[in-house]
Amino acid sequence: MTQNIVVSLLGNAVLGLIFTSAIYLTVNKAEFNSVVNLAILILLLIASISIMIHINTSRLVFYPSYIAVKGLIWSYDIDRSNVIDIEIVNELSDQKQPKYRSNGLSFFGYKTGKFKLKSGKSAFFLTNKSQHYAIITLNKSKYDMVIVSIDKQNIVNLINKS
Repeated sequence: MTQNIVVSLLGNAVLGLIFTSAIYLTVNKAEFNSVVNLAILILLLIASISIMIHINTSRLVFYPSYIAVKGLIWSYDIDRSNVIDIEIVNELSDQKQPKYRSNGLSFFGYKTGKFKLKSGKSAFFLTNKSQHYAIITLNKSKYDMVIVSIDKQNIVNLINKS
């Protein structure tokens, strides 16, 4: 089973508008020559497109011996023998909220990569601002938890596959 973690069309439009505005303002305000402005514009466009691709291609894939949390840039494989518990929640408790990002991307409601939680534990995040989260508690692993967004139709599949 594959669980795609996507941002809505409206979310993509808003993010695209923000990036385009930022790119325009950056290039427009710069007092460099036109070659430098063009280089800045191209680099910013590549960065914004990369972030959009990462947001829209993130997914959770179940294999017989492991669970793969896949993103374009940050990914993590979970050995099923290291899974202690899988909890489905509507919102993250205060202790499971990220305190700071140690290696990752946090953009509006989208978070991916390694985060330190308010509880002091480490977690791998691959979330958008969704209504449901799967919190996978791990043992003998690089992270204490993996927190991913999940939609209603795949909650049953997650529970059955775990």
